[in-house]
Amino acid sequence: MKDVKSVQIPEKDCVITVSEQHTKERLLRVGLTIKEKHTRMYSEEKETTNVTIKDAPYEKADATICSFMSKFGEIVSGSIRHGQVTFKDQKFDNGTRYLQILNCTPSLPASTTFWSFPVRIFADNGRTAA
Repeated sequence: MKDVKSVQIPEKDCVITVSEQHTKERLLRVGLTIKEKHTRMYSEEKETTNVTIKDAPYEKADATICSFMSKFGEIVSGSIRHGQVTFKDQKFDNGTRYLQILNCTPSLPASTTFWSFPVRIFADNGRTAA
């Protein structure tokens, strides 16, 4: 990557400086693999919106949920995770999904319907409508 100007690894973080916006957007979208370990990238400029989707059916594929949410911005590759619930010292996945959207639209719906199932949507930066 010719556009990478520096890589700094203080303590647990890694700071990468690039000269071109398209390189930054690509790193945020697809992440970076170093020594066979894939790492997601985050922008210091907070262009990434963390989204929580509650009440989605567990059985629905993550790709389907990402496809639906992509109309609000670009889904950060590898960012989708399942919520978990603990019952009698065992953890079980539930329908909650966590994902990140790059360059998110200014407003997300607070609720919507996925395949006739009502779901609630929360964003970390006040982008969900009341």
